[in-house]
Amino acid sequence: MVVVQEGGPEERKASAEGIDRICRELGAADLGEGPGRHWWNHRYSVSYKQSALFMAGAFVDTMEVAITWDRVLSLYQAVRKAVSPLAFIMAHFSHAYREGCSIYFTFAAAAREDAEAADLYDRIWESAQSAVLEQGGVVSHHHGIGKSKQRFLVRQLAEASVLGQAVKQAFDPRGIFNPGKLGQPDPGAK
Repeated sequence: MVVVQEGGPEERKASAEGIDRICRELGAADLGEGPGRHWWNHRYSVSYKQSALFMAGAFVDTMEVAITWDRVLSLYQAVRKAVSPLAFIMAHFSHAYREGCSIYFTFAAAAREDAEAADLYDRIWESAQSAVLEQGGVVSHHHGIGKSKQRFLVRQLAEASVLGQAVKQAFDPRGIFNPGKLGQPDPGAK
């Protein structure tokens, strides 16, 4: 585990002492700054390796979701269980708060034909996001929703999506701002 603290000197000191105590109680060993500095210097390296996978006919994508600490392990395990029959999957935890954190999943898979790959890609997302919702997580953290995740947002919000429709109607009655986004109807769609 790589831990980086932010804040003022007193906050960083208290955080470091608390993390150190918890890790030692769980049998972890402090490896010093080396692993953290290595991560910092190579944190973007994986993105550049994706091109080789694309050229080989595979695809890679990421999915960031969020959940409270009491459910983080069950969500992690549920998404891995749902996706691992379909793709290689790994994850890291980021954007930690007192309440919980973001889990950032990366998955890679391949298929023989483009149509098969598109179907597999959709099945991976459906399986992963369904697992997130079943565990009480939220379908996005900091990357937003967009068109590809809006159907999961509608499922997450359930009846509360009516409130979104009312706000949209009040502030954008002609539907000109982001039509068809965030699960809202697109007035121009046929």
